[in-house]
This record gives sequence, structure tokens and C-alpha cells, in this order.
Amino acid sequence: NVHITVDPRITGFEISLPAQEHDTICTGTAPAILAGTPGGGSGVFTYTWASSTDNINFTSLSTTAAAYQPENLTATTWFRRTVMSGSCTESSVFRITVLPQITGNTIAADQTICNTQTPADLTGGTLGGGDGRFRYAWESKDSRSPDWVTASGTHNGATYQPPLLDETTQFRRTAFSGENNCCVSVSEPVTVSVDIMPVNIDAGIDRTLLPYQ
Repeated sequence: NVHITVDPRITGFEISLPAQEHDTICTGTAPAILAGTPGGGSGVFTYTWASSTDNINFTSLSTTAAAYQPENLTATTWFRRTVMSGSCTESSVFRITVLPQITGNTIAADQTICNTQTPADLTGGTLGGGDGRFRYAWESKDSRSPDWVTASGTHNGATYQPPLLDETTQFRRTAFSGENNCCVSVSEPVTVSVDIMPVNIDAGIDRTLLPYQ
């Protein structure tokens, strides 16, 4: 008699991230751990991993574990895991998209005003990098505080109009881009210096001056 053992097909072999994690990151950072729990086969599994930056040419990785933690990435990378069990083999590929850092996040300009004047708009340079779509948050810090706080008024645009100020205040802009705001750039601050208009000026009592006096 000939006995043929048929192993069930491997299931659940696909690579996945933890539910709260994202497959798009900014350059120089690492994604979450890549994993996935297979079933089927003989019930005993072995693994090989490989990576590629073009989804064509793959280079073997040294790990043989079920999960893999990539290092910091600087280019979009595909990871392939091959799962073997009994006579069955299945592979899956998972892409981690890597975005470039945000560039051009400069703001202008330093200015000096009187406390009765509204400051000029603060403007920003043209941004690059990320996924090409940007979100903003403006913050302010007065001379008495070491902490940055959300700027008053409309503070989520590319430009910002400061309100009337009663003291010298710094402003900065944070730019976000990518899935889950994975790319972040904080500008150097600008300073709005405020001169205080004197109040309650008293020249003294009226006097009548005689000619040549």
C-alpha cells in the first residue's frame, strides 16, 4: 500500500502590522514589527525573510523568526516572508512606504511694533517632501514662559495673523505630512518685538508764559 500524507494548505501567512500602526513612515524611522500568525500545514512552521527596494530583486535577511522588526529605513521597501510547513510553502510581500523629510519650513519675519499695532502676517516658505500634502500648527511663546502653546486665533493655516500683543512674543510653525502625520518639521521661530505705548502722560498744570519768559 502507498500512504500519501496531504497537509492542509497554510492559512494566515500574510504579513501584517499591529492594528494601530501604519505602513507609511518618514525617512530615517522604523516601522512597527512585521508579523502574522499562520495556520494549517503540519502545524509546525519555519520562516525565511527577504527585502527589496524595487519589489523585483530581493535580498535574504538573517532572521528566521515568525516576526521581523525592520531597522530605520531611507527608501520604500518591500518585505517578503516565506512560510513553510510540511510539504506546503506560501509567501507574502508587504510594502513599507518611506516619505522624504519635509523641507522649506521657514517662516518670516521678525518685526518690531507698538502694542497698539497689529503685527504683519507671518508667512512660510514653499514646502517640499512628505507626501506633498501638508498640515500646519502655529505656536507662540511669550518672554515670561519657557513653554510653547497653541497660538490664538486661526492657527492651522500656512500663514498666521498674530493678534494685538502686549509683550514681545515668538512664533513658530510645525508642518505635518503623510499618514498619521509621520513627517514633522518645526520651523525656527520669529520674534515680534513689542514697544509699549506710554499711558497716562501728564505734562503738569497749565501755565501762562509772559513774552520773552
